Amino acid sequence: MDLLGAGNPFFYGELVDMPTIIYATQVSEFGCESAYSRLETEVKPSPNALFAVDSTTTGVSIAADGAVTGNVPLELTFDNFSSPDSGSLTYSWQFGDYESYDVSNAESQSYIFPEIGTYTVFLIADNGQCTDTHAVIIRTDRVTNFFIPNVFTPNGDNQNDLFVWDIEGIEEFQITIYNRWGTKVFTSDELDGEWDGGNEPDGTYFYVVTGKEATLDAETVEWRGDLTLIRNK
Repeated sequence: MDLLGAGNPFFYGELVDMPTIIYATQVSEFGCESAYSRLETEVKPSPNALFAVDSTTTGVSIAADGAVTGNVPLELTFDNFSSPDSGSLTYSWQFGDYESYDVSNAESQSYIFPEIGTYTVFLIADNGQCTDTHAVIIRTDRVTNFFIPNVFTPNGDNQNDLFVWDIEGIEEFQITIYNRWGTKVFTSDELDGEWDGGNEPDGTYFYVVTGKEATLDAETVEWRGDLTLIRNK
């Protein structure tokens, strides 16, 4: 600060944690002392940024360090516990590689992560002079599901006439069906496909499903099973 227009900076050497009045004088080289100058300081509490993911969210796991794992599309609610909560803070949220925006209140924020990946969510609390940052790791993944029946009856009665499968979360998918002698009778790369049995006779058949999980780990998968074809029901 510049006191008495002399152009000399003045430093107060103690930390203060509350509004404080400081009185200062200036002494010339000849020993002349000026009148007192009065300075009032404004001290704002340091911001403490803190938030947590709503623990009631279905299908989400929260580790001891606060890291969150869930399946896409992952919608999360972030509860803001920053202090002080007197309304003196403004906030900036940053959602990984996605949106960021500023808010002037401590309301909870919700966000949907549409893609698999690992993201860091930041909350920056600002009191106009100082800032504080809190961060949480979000790991979004995809569930691999498959449904394959074990019997079908392609006899034209419109009941269970097709061997139908439904696969989710698999890339490079292929299903191959073999007869009891190991001869390939059908193959498909459709995730939600079907087989009408062709001209194959009643009997037991075997399928092999191969692919790669469309997840963060991208593991190769192979499922094997059998199915029964019954025409004369």
